Amino acid sequence: MQFASQYVRNKVLTAGWTGGVGWAWLSGACGASKRWIPSIARFTLLRWAVNEDDDEWLARRGQSRQKKCALCANNGRSYPLGGCHTAICETCIATKQLTAFTTDSLARLLEASCREPPTQEELPKNEDWENCVACAKGDNTVGHWVRWCVVPILALRNLTGDNSIMSLAEGSRKGAKHLAIASRIVHQFRLLLREAGAMRHQISAPTIPMNTWIHNLVQRVQAELPLDLRMHHVRTQIASIRCPVDASLICCCDKPPLHISSAMAPARVCVTLEAVECNQVIAVVPLGSEPLQLIQQSVLFGAGISSNVTLSTFQCECGDYHCRIVALQPIGTNEILSSYPFSNKTTLLVQFDGSCHSDKGTGGAGAALLELQREGLTLLKWRAVALPRCTDNIYAEAMSANIATDLLCEEMIHRRYAVEQIYLQGDILPIAKHLAFAGRFRRIDLQPIIQQIRRKQSRFF
Repeated sequence: MQFASQYVRNKVLTAGWTGGVGWAWLSGACGASKRWIPSIARFTLLRWAVNEDDDEWLARRGQSRQKKCALCANNGRSYPLGGCHTAICETCIATKQLTAFTTDSLARLLEASCREPPTQEELPKNEDWENCVACAKGDNTVGHWVRWCVVPILALRNLTGDNSIMSLAEGSRKGAKHLAIASRIVHQFRLLLREAGAMRHQISAPTIPMNTWIHNLVQRVQAELPLDLRMHHVRTQIASIRCPVDASLICCCDKPPLHISSAMAPARVCVTLEAVECNQVIAVVPLGSEPLQLIQQSVLFGAGISSNVTLSTFQCECGDYHCRIVALQPIGTNEILSSYPFSNKTTLLVQFDGSCHSDKGTGGAGAALLELQREGLTLLKWRAVALPRCTDNIYAEAMSANIATDLLCEEMIHRRYAVEQIYLQGDILPIAKHLAFAGRFRRIDLQPIIQQIRRKQSRFF
């Protein structure tokens, strides 16, 4: 065990990126609870720590990342402006206080310097570098994503409420909770990068704005955070002449389930104090504030809450990053604000069941329609009927399957057939196999009911 740990540590020091996922971060994640940091997130950290997920530099095996610094005579291996530019040593990064938010000043500094441009031998070969798909700066490498890309850093600020964080590595050193949230951000950010085709061997997807990247990343991490990892919300700062922060039209309050309309709503929500019009700026709040986290929290489908606002991140004149809340539609007073993206493609699950009292000749049949969501199963509708004349249990199960098909047809017509997957399940094997075209049904007296189900099934395709 000690030998393996030493081997991984040496691998991180030699192959990893300075200022990225270091040995302290990796060892801290290994000692954390699996409920805080899942196994797949630890695997992502390990891949990024040893730079085994970097297609750009893996395609240049045998070529050293250590180049001559553009600002001094030392050697450096960090590329704040991307791999197509010259390297910067850690001494100059510390002296110039370079972060992911000050790369523009570095570009101006290099343009204004009197140093001659680097020769062709100093530049990496095969200069087919592309800009980062998330922030449109730098390159698509692990070294950029983990240190010089502002998208995961702003997401970490949003989830922790700490606007002083300048890098993911700095955030991971602030405590165990910060380390766990930063590890989850790295994992979800890697998934978003793969979906966007950021890897060298993938086909690039259509570009999306950086604000959408931040929103999607925060939404994914927030949806899977345990309750004890939710950070305390920061208070909204008072607006000044240079800072347009204003949250006078919104309010955060508890939502007790005293009515059926709010039974499935979150326990705490953000509502409007006045009616607003479409495309009106409702509020401007700092990243990590309580209204912003409540607006982005996940909402169940049957809660009756729709996405009615959009969020856009911008850098204020005061130097901090704020979020602008804009209405997508007219919103009334005391209406819940939400930006949770609902997908039209869903998964429906229909469970049917029937029973029979053979001694009395009576029975019952019923079915329930549920939707499979990330948070769990949501009951959409159900139906049950009594069977005054029921011969046996097979007859009751066939009637329940017919009811389940009716519920499914009604829901698909309501959703305009925008359903990704459908599961029709029951606990009677002959009917289940016959509906799945995997067996023959030998009950002649139940053939009319089975044919009704077949006709309804044909409408699905």
